[in-house]
Amino acid sequence: MGEKCMAKCKAQVGIQPHLWLRNGVFYCRIELSRFEGKRRYLCYSLHTNSYYEALGKMDEIEEFNEKFDRLCELYSKIEVIEYRRGSLPSGYYGLMLNIPDGLFLSKDNDPKTILDFMKLLNEVNQNIGKYNVQKEILDKLNSMEDKYKLCEKSIAPDMLEQIKRSIMPKQAEPPKHTLKYMLDSMLMKANNGEAETIRKRHFFEGIFKDLNLSLDDDYVKFHTIENIQKLSEDIVNKKDIQNDNKRQKLRYIKEFVCFACELEPDFYKKNILVSIPNLEKTKGSERQPHLPYSETQLKKLFNPKHKFFEGEPDLFWICMIALFTGARANAAMTLQYNNVVSKDGLWCIHFCENHPIKHLKNDASERFVPIHKQFLDLGFVDYVDRKKSKLKAGDEDFIFPKCQTKSGEYNNKYLDRYLFKFLAEIGLKGKGYDFHSFRKNASLALQSAGLIPTIINSIIGWEGKGTMEQSYSNYNLKQINAELNKFSYDYLQPEFDKWKKVMGKLP
Repeated sequence: MGEKCMAKCKAQVGIQPHLWLRNGVFYCRIELSRFEGKRRYLCYSLHTNSYYEALGKMDEIEEFNEKFDRLCELYSKIEVIEYRRGSLPSGYYGLMLNIPDGLFLSKDNDPKTILDFMKLLNEVNQNIGKYNVQKEILDKLNSMEDKYKLCEKSIAPDMLEQIKRSIMPKQAEPPKHTLKYMLDSMLMKANNGEAETIRKRHFFEGIFKDLNLSLDDDYVKFHTIENIQKLSEDIVNKKDIQNDNKRQKLRYIKEFVCFACELEPDFYKKNILVSIPNLEKTKGSERQPHLPYSETQLKKLFNPKHKFFEGEPDLFWICMIALFTGARANAAMTLQYNNVVSKDGLWCIHFCENHPIKHLKNDASERFVPIHKQFLDLGFVDYVDRKKSKLKAGDEDFIFPKCQTKSGEYNNKYLDRYLFKFLAEIGLKGKGYDFHSFRKNASLALQSAGLIPTIINSIIGWEGKGTMEQSYSNYNLKQINAELNKFSYDYLQPEFDKWKKVMGKLP
């Protein structure tokens, strides 16, 4: 929109905001053009921890940006002339006799531009309350009022009536969609795995039954504040399930409602989403803890007799990244080619949040981690170089492209559809065992090797529990590397030797 950022630098605000989750709250983050070679961002809170509510607010922000840009364009096109007594302007809209001193619209203006400007400014002002608008933009809108009043004073009454009619809300014809059609369409768009699709279908068929609705009923019978309130209260009041399970059910309802709103935005409104409460996450003490894999389980997982990793080599390396660095799933999956770098004479992985689909949990999660000698010997850097050369990839391309959906969003179903299915087949997927288990393995291995907490924090990406751990953890990469290599997965070396030969031939 051309406004300068809050730092008053020369960078201009971008036009493609994206969601950013930070400390459980969603923010709108807009990347600014670089200033003196440094990345800059403008961030402001959306005041919600609900993904779907945040999406709705982002849609409103983008909608407002488009309207504001158009409004500025129209504003700049409307020419104004100044009349002083004794000098008759060559042409203007308005009364031709007894002209007082002042400003008038030039007769060269296109009437359609004037009408469009007045209509759009009216529309923006009527809905300004639902947008998260910065003060600079509000001031700009207020400055447009003078030109609006000049337009209002200068054009003919019939044209004013035309404007008023055009901004009156139009009554939309109620769409006709059955619950079955809406449910099938939503599940198809979601493109979930088979198990998740079945789970969602059973859930919705159950709540339709609770509301005395059949799949052949019109969706409009479901889309009411009363129904959403009842369903939400029933879910929240269940005492036999944890909050995480309740949050999932409420998320399903939000997904269904949001799908309908996107399909028929003129009729189905998102305001009923306010009836769905935001539940806190299940407390750590009540949640199923993540468990590390045992030596036996890891040997079973990486036994070369399983051909799974030969067909999915990217998943092999994603597991290795987590096993040796303690990286979370998103951080391990979304590495770009320029995140594998040589720094201070050491090959390192740079975990950073420099792309809309990359999310780090905290500031400490952004770090350089030297590549462990056992991991390096497996051929990870060679694999990355060969793949980049073969695909003619750029530095900012993703090493593991399936981390991103075709529409450019984070593919959080990638592990579900491939790795977790394989883990279940070999009996390694169960309560407490998931991708986070690799992170547990890494942290326990580092502790067993005798590393001090501040070094472990630098490797794993923990913030530290106290001031001591947070303030005295500025180790250089050579120090971290020396400590990191005090541990190894010696018991996996026979399996690694075989995988080294297999992966050396790929891609």
